[in-house]
Amino acid sequence: MQGRFWRMMKDAAADEAKTIKFYRRMAKRAPNRALGHSINCIIEDEVEHQRFFESVLACRDVKDRCGQGDRLKDMKYVKKQIDGRTIRVPELPEPYPPIKVECPNLDYARLLLDDYAGITSEMTAIHQYLFHHNNMPKEFAEVAELLEGVAVAEMLHLEILAELIGLLGQPPVYMDGHGQFWNAGCVP
Repeated sequence: MQGRFWRMMKDAAADEAKTIKFYRRMAKRAPNRALGHSINCIIEDEVEHQRFFESVLACRDVKDRCGQGDRLKDMKYVKKQIDGRTIRVPELPEPYPPIKVECPNLDYARLLLDDYAGITSEMTAIHQYLFHHNNMPKEFAEVAELLEGVAVAEMLHLEILAELIGLLGQPPVYMDGHGQFWNAGCVP
């Protein structure tokens, strides 16, 4: 069971790296500075998520080598009340800029649908983190709680993309830019 958990952690770090690359390409092609800035803010959060997974893996390596673990010091979290439960959510360094576009553009909206509800999308990331949160062994309760917080941060990205897609003239439906609807089979 633990071997599978550590493979999932490595996969999550690799998935974040792919997502960061994709968003960087998107930011370079953004039709205006406001959209590019919004995407860059999402990149910053994705980088924090990648650092989280890498730091958990590094802590394991240190513990394996030295027999002692280290707390995750680099990440800052805030406690939030959600449905009467307190969870830790990664702290955002600053608020996101206002979400706006210069004019509707269905081509750009379709591009963002891939990030919204494609195979490697915010929708998939949310469900993957929640899956791992819900299936985490009890001895990793702290990691499970942190994964839930990361899922909540990903929900904010989903909300931002939904608003951008709507402003660009496309209803934000759960499908990618090619018309393939999102489904649970997208979650690795």
